[in-house]
Amino acid sequence: MLSQADYLSLQLTPQLLKQSVTKALNEILAPVQEAYQASKEWQNIAELAYPPPPPEPKKEKKVKNKGTKAPGAKVEVQPDGSVEGQGKDQVNVASSADEAMKDLDLKS
Repeated sequence: MLSQADYLSLQLTPQLLKQSVTKALNEILAPVQEAYQASKEWQNIAELAYPPPPPEPKKEKKVKNKGTKAPGAKVEVQPDGSVEGQGKDQVNVASSADEAMKDLDLKS
């Protein structure tokens, strides 16, 4: 039998005490657990008293507005090569690559 003197003299360690208490509680609660497992009514009451948490709503991915490559630009180049928008007179889009290279005026 476990005694307070054994605990105070360190013959009974907290680890050994924990194992003994756990075993004793399981033996005491075994009939209650069996009755619970056998009774659907008890299980229904327990589920009503402690319902499972609702599933968390799935987060919707927010669409980020990344803007344009030139944030202040109000000019758009159309697929046919034409330029539209405010400030289009300041933009020069060549109709061919050769014209664009000539406009760059690269020095060799």
